[in-house]
Amino acid sequence: MIPMNSNEITYLVGEGQRPSQCYTVCEPVVCQFLETLGQALKKEPTIENKTAASVFAFWCRPGNLMALGKGYGQYAMGRGHIFHIAPANMPLFFLYTLAVGLLSGNSNVIRISERRYADDLAACRVLKRVLRMDCYQSLAQRVCILTYPRDAAGWTGMLSQECNGRMVWGGDQSITTIRRIPLPPYAVECYFPHRVSLSILDEQVVGHLGKGDLDDLARRFCNDTYAMNQLACSSPRLVLWHGNQSPQTREAFWKAVARQAMDYDAGQDGHIMARYTGACRFAATHHWVQKIRSDTPGVCRLELPEALLDWDQGDLGFGTFLEAPLPYLELLHQWDTPRLQTITAFGVDVSEIGNAIRKTGMLGGTRIIPVGAALDFNVVWDGVDLIKALSRTWGKE
Repeated sequence: MIPMNSNEITYLVGEGQRPSQCYTVCEPVVCQFLETLGQALKKEPTIENKTAASVFAFWCRPGNLMALGKGYGQYAMGRGHIFHIAPANMPLFFLYTLAVGLLSGNSNVIRISERRYADDLAACRVLKRVLRMDCYQSLAQRVCILTYPRDAAGWTGMLSQECNGRMVWGGDQSITTIRRIPLPPYAVECYFPHRVSLSILDEQVVGHLGKGDLDDLARRFCNDTYAMNQLACSSPRLVLWHGNQSPQTREAFWKAVARQAMDYDAGQDGHIMARYTGACRFAATHHWVQKIRSDTPGVCRLELPEALLDWDQGDLGFGTFLEAPLPYLELLHQWDTPRLQTITAFGVDVSEIGNAIRKTGMLGGTRIIPVGAALDFNVVWDGVDLIKALSRTWGKE
């Protein structure tokens, strides 16, 4: 049992007790529990980010969870208990890492940041309420959500020594520090550091859209970016315009984005200042920036004439975008970086993008999806099947 008499640690759900056994992957009771939890979060009035709660509830729908279960054999079981460290900048994301841990047949201890969001606390209250239901009490000891200060490394060390697997979501510096903390020799580990993403838009296809379709594209683009202030690794910071260049098309697109961005508080003074300072800092250290365009409310564009090798460096957010031409898909490799995660696309076949990645042997690019789906969670993340990574099976003759 984890010591419970320290003033440094706060238990938000559970009290540190964990059963010493493993469970089968994608148990029916776990799938039912996640569906119930998702619906309860969706209806919870104290959660302000209704979109995040609704997206989690949609991911927990029975059809999706049943489809996940079909991908794993009947012999798959968990590894024991998993120590998760959730990202500090993504409200409600700890629910996904919890879901993965339960679906993979494990007990789970999840550390969330002491700089936690109010919605995270509200979600913990809902989680406790659902776990108290008679039909889910068997899962209660498999869930522990806690928090402690970032500098309380002793707790991270203790929890790491007691686990069968460690899953860490965070920035590069945090992950580098945590990697130094030893694990038992038999424990597995998964790390998800800082990533960057881009969007490929075909200029000709976008140029032929009517106003309604253009507004719909802009709405989906804003959902990928402004919904999380571009803080999510899967939110594009770079927009590549595929095909023949058309300044009129680009202006029409960004004006449509500006209209939709107002629904995400893009006009707040703090967001305006963040765009301005972020763009200036980036331009000061990247001399290939040709022009900074901030003439469209809610949007700041940094125009690049050609590929910029270190476009993955620096902090951009709150509606700040790099923008460059991509005459042919075969030139996508010029933007390659091991940090590249998600590629969203509109007007370009995703299979053609995948072929370009394979033909040129790119190091980055683990998701190719339509515009509007960047924030959708999948159990295959950064090219890693999370359930397989946290579970085990045995060979059969």
